[in-house]
Amino acid sequence: MPPTELYDQLAKHLTDGIIEDVPNFVEHIFPDECLPLPVDTVLAALTGMRGSDVLFEQRNMRSADGMWPTYPQVDQKHVENFPHQLAFFLNRLGDSIRDVCRIAGGPLPKKKRRWSSAYAPPDWEPLSGACLSDHPPLVLFDSKPEDDEEGWHSALSVAELVLGDDVDLAGSLHRLIHDASDAFFNQDDRRFQVGLTIATRTIRLVLIDHCGVVAAEVFNVHERPDLLVRIVAGLMLSSRPTIGFDTTITTLKSGQRQIKVGQDVYDILTRLSISHDIRGKATVCWHARRNGTDFVIKDNWNDTPCTFTEADMLEIAKDIPGITKLVALETVVINRAVDSTAALRSILVGDNVRGVKQHQRMVLTPFARKIAFFRSKKELISVFIDAVEAHRGLVDKNILHCDVSSNNLMISEAAPQAYDDPSRPLRRGILIDVDGALFLDKIGYWVGLIGTFVFMSSAILINGSSKRHKPSDDLESFVYVLIYICIRYAGPDNAPRPDAGAIIDGMQVFCADHADANAIGRYKKHVLSAKGALERDILPHFSVYFEDLKPCLAGLRDAFTKNRKFTYDAMLDVLRATRDSLPLVEAWSPQDDPVGYGLDAAPQKRARDHPESEGEPQCRPTAPKSKKVK
Repeated sequence: MPPTELYDQLAKHLTDGIIEDVPNFVEHIFPDECLPLPVDTVLAALTGMRGSDVLFEQRNMRSADGMWPTYPQVDQKHVENFPHQLAFFLNRLGDSIRDVCRIAGGPLPKKKRRWSSAYAPPDWEPLSGACLSDHPPLVLFDSKPEDDEEGWHSALSVAELVLGDDVDLAGSLHRLIHDASDAFFNQDDRRFQVGLTIATRTIRLVLIDHCGVVAAEVFNVHERPDLLVRIVAGLMLSSRPTIGFDTTITTLKSGQRQIKVGQDVYDILTRLSISHDIRGKATVCWHARRNGTDFVIKDNWNDTPCTFTEADMLEIAKDIPGITKLVALETVVINRAVDSTAALRSILVGDNVRGVKQHQRMVLTPFARKIAFFRSKKELISVFIDAVEAHRGLVDKNILHCDVSSNNLMISEAAPQAYDDPSRPLRRGILIDVDGALFLDKIGYWVGLIGTFVFMSSAILINGSSKRHKPSDDLESFVYVLIYICIRYAGPDNAPRPDAGAIIDGMQVFCADHADANAIGRYKKHVLSAKGALERDILPHFSVYFEDLKPCLAGLRDAFTKNRKFTYDAMLDVLRATRDSLPLVEAWSPQDDPVGYGLDAAPQKRARDHPESEGEPQCRPTAPKSKKVK
């Protein structure tokens, strides 16, 4: 997704999620209890009000008339210097506060934090890991060795600058939202972000969490020195949970990351996926291991109260083969308190009170790999059969999945099945993510477009909220997933086809323009109904490796035409016949690919961890680093 589309996406999600000018919000986010010393004590020391102590006289940073004499002023002829001067001022103030707290015996973080202006535009190097924000003007980091790379993965906070009008901070607020988006994506242990917008004489503190954005009142740094000291102390000297981090996720000295669920500790092997949404469930999934057994740990933020959660759905579906099993569920606890958005937003009143999200975590089994890691076409079709049967099992229990996509069809190593050669069993397919599932008898016309847009059925796209979502709609989505795989990949084992992106982007059947949903739906219906449309518009784009799956797609099309919709029996008959006709062992390899796709199809790792996230924006590539000027 181009960056401009992501800007639009974030703006849409946050349209009614921005609350501004909240009084006393700075004191609420950083109360004295969260700081090493009360602000009044620190401020008195900084201004020399404790007598003639030499240390404090040397640290006197405010003039007799109440101004900060060292606070930088914007030189319109050299505005590029302002971020660097501001970083110097903030670091000097932070050092002074740290000295006061150390002498008084206040608790301090183990690592010293520093503001960096090394990534300020226009001529400095981009911050690694950037998708929306390459050049944040000021970034707060832990002090680190010179050889430890800085990036969005290690950013603690960000400040956006306004070099002109002190009042109009709207632009800087939206840039701060983009900064937070990159921070959330790169830091899977981040619960919320506290950032700043800074003008020539004014500052505003901004909280960004999974309910949206809350901005404090703008204050003048010279008129409210207490607020400046409170913010600097809060960001530079308070604990990691206070500035938004999850302490149930830790890193050992060996570099091994661990996550705690209840009383159990799991080793994190890799991050599988992460949502880019700021305001929403903010789902993160990890591949984790405990006592030699692999699991998936899924972390998200659920609305409260919520009638049914994914865990409730999994409990109902626990005896259905091919559906993920729930091993453990917990509501995350940070500093002995249930983690939610409630505490940070408890200061809000009236119309600004807009719901609460609670932080929950599930342990799931079996661990599964994405469907692109199939070993043969026989296994691929077998995985589809298992997933369709699992889907029917859900429907038998009055549950409709509603989001059949290439992300949610997976391959499990557990319980293999043999067809031709017992020594080379086919792995089973599983259907995951019932987070958006609905009870069939409670689906109303209000539901509208739910699921992954590019895989939605023709009827849902054509009729929108005037069409009840039905099992046949999900079955149609299975067909689009199979088509997508046959175009997206050059062969088995996640071998992507180099030219697939341009082809898929140019196909109306996979168009992601929500505004054109009706036309896209009508085209999909045409492909499945009109004689020769599938053969003319879709099948020629298949990779050569999938040539012998073209009859399968034609058979599925015929089943749709005969019944005017997809049915379980008709679809499974076609899939089983295809599976039984395919060889178990194949000779394909990248070197043997007749078109040469495979030679360029070495496993590609995008900037985002989960390369199969439809609709998930890609990061812009980071330019080669230039030497940082100290």
